[in-house]
Amino acid sequence: MIKQLLINAAGIEKVKSIYLTFLLLPTMLFLGSTTTRAQGSLTNDYTFGQSVGPVYVDMVGGTSVPFTTLGLSPVASFGATNFNAPGIPIGFNFAYNNAIYSTVNVSDNGYISFGANIAAVTNPIANTAAYSGAISGYGFNLVGNVLTPVISPWNTGTLAYNADGADIKYLTDTSGGLGNYVFIVEYKNMKRRGTPPTVNTTHDGLLNFQIRLYESNMRIEIQYKSFVSLSTSSLNGQVGLRGLTNTDFSNRQGAWAGTTAGAANTATMTTSNTVGPPANTMFTWTPSCFSPTALVTNLQVDNTTVNFSWTAPAYLTSGFVNYEWEVRSAGLPGSGGASPVPLFASGSTALTNASVTGLLPGIPYTFYVKSSCKPWASPPIQYISNTLTPLCTTPVFPYSENFEGVVAPAIPNCTSVVINSGSAAMRTRDAASPILFPAGTPIGSYGGFANKNLITGNAAAQDTWFFSRAISLTAGTTYRVSYKYGGSREATSYSQRMRVAIGLTATDAGMTAGTLLADHQNIKTTPNTFTFHFVATATGSYFLGFRGTAAFLNGYLQIDDISLDTPTCSPPSGFIAGAITFNSAVVSWTPPSPAPSAGYEYIISTSATAPIATTSISGANLGTVTTFTGLLSGTLYRVWVRSNCAGEYSAWSPVTSFTTLTPPPPPCTPAPTSVDGTGITNVTIGSINNTTGAEPGRYGDYTSLVTNIAQNTTVNVSIRYSTGIFDYYTKIWIDFNDNGSFADVGETVYDSGLLELPPGVNNISFVVPLAAPLGQHRMRIGGSDENDLNGFAAGQGPCYNGVYGTFEDYSVLVTSPPPPLILSSSSTSFCNGGTSPLVTLNFNAHSGAPAVRYDNFVWNPTSGVTGTPTGGYTFNPTNPGINVYTLTATQATFPFISNTVTYTVTVNDVPTPIVFTPPTLVVCEGIPTELTSGGGIVSGASIFDEDFNSPTNLFTPTNGSVGGLGGGPTAAAWTLRNSPYTYGGRTFVSNDASQFYMSNSDSQGSGGTTNTDLTMTDEVSFALYTNVSLSYWQYYRGWGSGTVQTQLWNDINGNDILDGPETWITLQSYSTADVGSQSNFSNQTIDLTPYAGQTNVRIRFLYSGAIYGWYWAIDNVKITGSGAAPLTWAPTTDLWLDSAATTPYTGGAATTVYAKLSNDATYTATAAALSPPFCNTSSVLNITVTKVGTATGDQVLSCGDTTLSSNITLTGYFPAVLGTISGWQMADNPGFTLATVVPGSAGKDVLTPGDVSGLSATTYFRAMVAGCPTLFSNTVTVSYPTVTWNGSWNPGPPGPSDNVTVTSGTLTIASDLTICSLKVNNNTTVTVNPGVTLTVNGAVLIAGGAPGGTLDFLSDPLFVNGTASLMQNPASTTNANTGVAKYARWIKTRKFDYTYWSSPLSPSILNLVSPSTLPDKFLKFDSNAYVWTYPNPVATTMTPGVGYGVRGPQGYSETVFTNHKADFTGTPNNGDISVQVFRNSLANDLNFIGNPYPSAIDADLLMDGNVGPLGAAGVGTTFYFWTHNTQYISGPYPATDFASYNRTGGTLGAIPTAGVPGANSAVPNGIISACQGFMARAVTVTPVTGSPVVFRNSMRVGGNNLLFYRQNNNNEKSRIWLDYTNVNNVEEFKQILVGYIPNASNGYEDGFDGEIIELGNPFTFYSLADDDTKKLVIQGRSASFDSNDQVPLGYRASTASTNQIALSNHDGLFEDNLVGIYLEDTLLGVIHDLRQSPYQFVTEAGTFDTRFVLRYNNGLLAVNPTNFNENNVVVFKQNEQIHIETSLVKMKSVKIFDLQGRLVMSKNDINSQSTMLQSVGLANQVLMVQITSVNGVTINKKIIF
Repeated sequence: MIKQLLINAAGIEKVKSIYLTFLLLPTMLFLGSTTTRAQGSLTNDYTFGQSVGPVYVDMVGGTSVPFTTLGLSPVASFGATNFNAPGIPIGFNFAYNNAIYSTVNVSDNGYISFGANIAAVTNPIANTAAYSGAISGYGFNLVGNVLTPVISPWNTGTLAYNADGADIKYLTDTSGGLGNYVFIVEYKNMKRRGTPPTVNTTHDGLLNFQIRLYESNMRIEIQYKSFVSLSTSSLNGQVGLRGLTNTDFSNRQGAWAGTTAGAANTATMTTSNTVGPPANTMFTWTPSCFSPTALVTNLQVDNTTVNFSWTAPAYLTSGFVNYEWEVRSAGLPGSGGASPVPLFASGSTALTNASVTGLLPGIPYTFYVKSSCKPWASPPIQYISNTLTPLCTTPVFPYSENFEGVVAPAIPNCTSVVINSGSAAMRTRDAASPILFPAGTPIGSYGGFANKNLITGNAAAQDTWFFSRAISLTAGTTYRVSYKYGGSREATSYSQRMRVAIGLTATDAGMTAGTLLADHQNIKTTPNTFTFHFVATATGSYFLGFRGTAAFLNGYLQIDDISLDTPTCSPPSGFIAGAITFNSAVVSWTPPSPAPSAGYEYIISTSATAPIATTSISGANLGTVTTFTGLLSGTLYRVWVRSNCAGEYSAWSPVTSFTTLTPPPPPCTPAPTSVDGTGITNVTIGSINNTTGAEPGRYGDYTSLVTNIAQNTTVNVSIRYSTGIFDYYTKIWIDFNDNGSFADVGETVYDSGLLELPPGVNNISFVVPLAAPLGQHRMRIGGSDENDLNGFAAGQGPCYNGVYGTFEDYSVLVTSPPPPLILSSSSTSFCNGGTSPLVTLNFNAHSGAPAVRYDNFVWNPTSGVTGTPTGGYTFNPTNPGINVYTLTATQATFPFISNTVTYTVTVNDVPTPIVFTPPTLVVCEGIPTELTSGGGIVSGASIFDEDFNSPTNLFTPTNGSVGGLGGGPTAAAWTLRNSPYTYGGRTFVSNDASQFYMSNSDSQGSGGTTNTDLTMTDEVSFALYTNVSLSYWQYYRGWGSGTVQTQLWNDINGNDILDGPETWITLQSYSTADVGSQSNFSNQTIDLTPYAGQTNVRIRFLYSGAIYGWYWAIDNVKITGSGAAPLTWAPTTDLWLDSAATTPYTGGAATTVYAKLSNDATYTATAAALSPPFCNTSSVLNITVTKVGTATGDQVLSCGDTTLSSNITLTGYFPAVLGTISGWQMADNPGFTLATVVPGSAGKDVLTPGDVSGLSATTYFRAMVAGCPTLFSNTVTVSYPTVTWNGSWNPGPPGPSDNVTVTSGTLTIASDLTICSLKVNNNTTVTVNPGVTLTVNGAVLIAGGAPGGTLDFLSDPLFVNGTASLMQNPASTTNANTGVAKYARWIKTRKFDYTYWSSPLSPSILNLVSPSTLPDKFLKFDSNAYVWTYPNPVATTMTPGVGYGVRGPQGYSETVFTNHKADFTGTPNNGDISVQVFRNSLANDLNFIGNPYPSAIDADLLMDGNVGPLGAAGVGTTFYFWTHNTQYISGPYPATDFASYNRTGGTLGAIPTAGVPGANSAVPNGIISACQGFMARAVTVTPVTGSPVVFRNSMRVGGNNLLFYRQNNNNEKSRIWLDYTNVNNVEEFKQILVGYIPNASNGYEDGFDGEIIELGNPFTFYSLADDDTKKLVIQGRSASFDSNDQVPLGYRASTASTNQIALSNHDGLFEDNLVGIYLEDTLLGVIHDLRQSPYQFVTEAGTFDTRFVLRYNNGLLAVNPTNFNENNVVVFKQNEQIHIETSLVKMKSVKIFDLQGRLVMSKNDINSQSTMLQSVGLANQVLMVQITSVNGVTINKKIIF
């Protein structure tokens, strides 16, 4: 069939005109369509939504697609040919799939497409057609206005051509205004073509839908009108979006009402007669985020910067914020990584471009960009990317390499390694590859380096280069080079060498042709940092090379942190060489700016080879002037200087050169033949300080040492003689005219004359003549003991060659008188840590004319001084004591005059810093806390100080000298002398030129012996000191006899008497050796620290045994020590001197201070030195007060409350964090004796009811705070109303909410009483009368000890009121009771009767129940082993909840019941009590348990509380109670003595002998009395360990404690109790119960049905359940009572007898006689009304399960008198009597015959159903009994008699 167009002629013209009008709009609005595009991801770029939209509205107006423009003829219908209408204008720019479009192509097959107009298809999403995208409303082979042929079954006729009204129209809705246009394409009434039965088949059903494009947010909507079809064919069309290819799609599939995303591009939506779009169904695709496109990366000329840009998305959605970008060398975008590797850089921007710099050559970098609303995670990839690699050939500057960016062992990109020899290539290494030396021991993570580094490859011999990448250098430019290097340190033999060079090629030859920069020889340490500068000689691209060489087994070389960049340290300039002599010269220079912090280094050499960075230096200088001495005469010298910038070195300066002069003629050489000691050992003059030893020929030539001396100035000289005890004549000569002779006038500058210089240091001086020639001259110093050195002839004076002489030569440079160098002050003093006032120089010294100005100023030492010559200086040394600073000022030009001046800084020691650990002290509010600290130590504090400058002093001299031809003994006494003191031509001057003590043995004279001492007058204390030191100044001239001793006496007992072990201890001793000199006293320091802490110490100076000796002088004795200074505190508020805070601290120094604070505080503590100027140090102590705050929440609890009724809250605590609260205490007394901590209360400022449990009496609470164990909050009282008994109630009788305390006397509780708690104090008694219930909702507390308190629960021996009961809180789970109570239970028992017991108190000893019972008559049932056991009653403590069987006392009657009282002692049981029960098989299911409480319990609640072991909920199990009703005679105890109870009810045990009191005749029905044990049938099979049965307080009931069980009526139950009795032996008795119970069924159920306990019983009675499998003592049946119900009854008879079944009791439905209770005797066919009378019957011995039926209708209610047969007659022997019984027929007569037919006996006129004949005289035989009824019926029955 040919597809045809169905457009009439009139319609075509209309369509054309509309189309042409619309075609003009894009030209005016958009100037043509925009085709900029980029591939998007429809799934990721759009969010889909489905809804039932507004009511579908057909398009009004619009333009039909212009079919004629397609070359299609207007024939009858839309034909089979598919077509597209191209270039349909949208009316606005629409962003689709991240591209902008202004036109669409409309296909008649249900979709529109973008871009090129491709031939129409029927599967626009799956098709491979090359259009830019498509939106398909229902992509299928659609047609319209077609002739529909008759095709069964869905079409019934032929439709007209135009009947469908099909059309495809489009419209741009502009009603929303600009920016809110909507473009709509509508498909109206389109039909589907396809199978069945052929492809040309047109199917019923019209499709209507619209495709809408929104300008406002570029969303796409497809909405459907309702669809109805009769066609049963399922046709599948494509719905959704397609992108550039068919792999990019977002389509739908599944049910129309809840579509899902298409899993493939072939996914479709189905239409048929049952499936189609519901009316108004709306599909929406909203763009969520578009990605940028067209990423472009541009590497800049610097080879390290990249500019990159991109094209913005076609549309920025509302979720777009900006663009995010990353530059990475590894890893996926968004994966993180530390910069620079692998994440080099990242950022965000609102622009479409960005830039990064610092990229490294040779590394590929990938650039990633995404919209912020897109994730980095992939797949799918939602970002754009591009990769580029910077070039290695491009040189860089600056250059750096730290080797961190590579993975070991690789080397960085663009670097290289060349091996000259060996196999040791350089590589990188890190911590993962430790260095192993031959011993195999790793040397650390990085071999001493902190990070990854470069290393030689192994320990073999090697010669290897490492080359940097190319570096751009410029000729004449200075560059800074820095690197770390190191060599193996593990063996002293290891040695590495490294050379550093630059070259034009990265080769060994290139480096050889290049420039060597550094050469590190014999590298043995690691790591080392070396930084230097060099000047490039040419412009070009250079490589920096590192050459490592080492011999075999010399370890490893390491290199790291290489850099080459701009200079940071400049060399000096402006070099001047002057003052050149034959052996010296002066070189000065101009410092760079800034000047180097560490001065300068220089090299002076005769070689023309310029130094490199590692060339060994000749020296260093802080200033800019250097004097070179010791030079060769007439020699050319070259000088290079570089700056030292704190370890970084500048490039070497350009070379400076000079030539030394020809030397003057040499003078004579002195040649003494001997010397005392070693002669001159030190000379100090100006800048020369030369210490020497013994010299060959007693002469030293030190003319290489030069110092400046100025004309017309005084020059100080210090000479030390080491000549033993001998003094030396001394002279100094200077060869001013340089003629080689010292004999010229004025050349002797110093002469000691007749006064010889003594051994030791001698400070002398001379004056330089005003006319002294300028320049360098030789100076000679000479000394002799035997010659005054006068004369100038050979061997005389300066040319001395006699005995005992010593000579040294030096050079002096005479300069003009130096310009004045004056400081504004010469000295200062301050406390350590202080700073001097500003000290300035005279103006001319730094800023005057060149002749009076100095150019270079150097302080020595340099530390502790800052400033400039023009601005002045400040001093802040930290060394305690005297610090002398010398300023040397030098001119930088000839004549290089220098001058010096000194500044003295006395630093007074400051106590060490006061340290508070921690710096913030936390104290407890209101609790005195000692303020402790460390530090505050005063060093050198004066303990004792005596300078002997006063007429009186602190020493006492004693003289014990004897003899002497001079001044005699008194001349040797210790005597005060003033400095200077002259004796024997010698002048004595103490160290401070003041008064001193002296003992003069020489003055005593020949023949005298000196024995003197100088002793401290009073003892001193070292109690508060450490590091104690004794210091004094002395001069002692030694001699062959005599000793001087410094001694100490420690007066241990403080009695000022040398006694006991005390002695003078020698601290220092001298004899023959000199100490000091007469003008240079020596300072002696002795450590007395071993005596620190002692309180009574004396020092003395003892001069003894000197026979005509010399002398000993002492001055300035001082003892110092280190000790903690008392602290002064400010402010004084809240500070105290004692721990009780009774004595306030008011200020001043105190050793101990306490703070008692209520708020935070800050104090300043100051420690001051103990002597002037009292330097001090201060520290601040911040104190934070831990406050416990205020607790609130007093409350009165209601009785039974065991938790708080409201919160207890703590406020105002500090620190205000929950960690401050360490917990809450609770106690039963306000003093908190034996307090406990509330569990889990730490960190809580609110105690809630959930935090506190188990309350039973008034309880007190208080909060505790962390760190303050004695700090508590106020007390919160949680109380119960309290009533006391002391003979009467106070304040009145208690109520349920009162806590009762019995304080004295006896309290008898005679009626029920409910209270909150009971406390029985010591020596008081509480008695609870029989039958009275005491309810205590809290705890029962009975005082212990002797005599303790007494609580006695009584029992009624008359069995009227029963036993007292104790009830407690049903919610309690634990036993809070304490103390020992008594509990009694009266029963009636006989000797052989067993009673089942359970103890209500714990611990209670078993034999207290019945002390007179034989020990082996106590029973316990092992339910697991299912055997009875026999516990030792004396040693057995009764376990709560466990049953015990106890036989009657041995002395009781066997037949008569006797009253018996069982006693229990212990704490009343309370709370949850658990026992294990067992059911190891279906038969072994009984467990012997008992009521554990001193009150009755409810059996039903016990069952319901133990679902599982005791049955299902609401069902339960059966309990059995031993009644001991039947008198025991012999054999087993009868099981009929068990009474039973379950959910149906209870049954009696055996009825005791008539008339015998003491029987348990009550029916158990729900209440189990105190002390009662019983059997419980376990329902579920238990594990080996059993299952727990838990008794709970909620199961307890008050009262009901008279018998062990009593009835509990339940009106919901309808029950019948039947008694089965032997008429002639009432002890044969059994009761059963049949009940109709809610939730019961007619089958067997534990809890409703209870089996009989057989135990071999010969007499029993039972009912049978419907399944006839169990014999039941209790049977519960469905509560849905039916009068036709029947219950089979069975029985067992021990003998042939007359028995009776009687109605014992009934309730429920049976109470009102509306329901009959009948017994059917199936044997006799009799139905008997039990309401009228019991039913008697005769029976044989045996078991009968089918004879009787309990029923509720009468049936044939009659007795058949003719039914008299053998079964109705029972004949049996009992007690030598023959008993004959008939059931319902009366007997007329009885005859008895023997087997011979003889009549043995007879009885007539009986007229009864029972008779008895005496059998006297009858022997054992078989008899025939003949019975005749009153009706004349005769039967015969045999018996054995």
